[in-house]
Amino acid sequence: MRQYHWSGLIDDRGDISWKLSDLDGSCKVGHSVSSFTAHYCAPEVASAARGGTVSSLKADTSMDVFSAGLTILQLFKGVVGGVVDLGLPSDEALRVLATPAEIEPLVADHLSSLSHMPQLQSALADMLQTQPARRRSAHDLL
Repeated sequence: MRQYHWSGLIDDRGDISWKLSDLDGSCKVGHSVSSFTAHYCAPEVASAARGGTVSSLKADTSMDVFSAGLTILQLFKGVVGGVVDLGLPSDEALRVLATPAEIEPLVADHLSSLSHMPQLQSALADMLQTQPARRRSAHDLL
């Protein structure tokens, strides 16, 4: 059974917009990763999935930081197909994310167009580090 969360957002004009979030893949930090979205997962999740060891991977907040970075970059760039092409089959998206030589230039290319927003560009660069230990924490970012 999928878990969905509805939230209402009120903007500065008083208009309400509704958002639907899929929380089916959520889990607590330190618990085994049970599911994920291939096109938005962190490189370590992609590597584990490709190696068949994702169930032994423990959830960490740095995984969420990477996924949020991809989502924010997509929103600011207006990339319709996703930073990792949403048209790719899941196994191909996992391969791209698990391979630093592929994902790092792709991210760098998208980040280069945000030079007019240097603080955002820097924050996203920190969020999208392929090595979890090099990513800034959510606490630092907020």
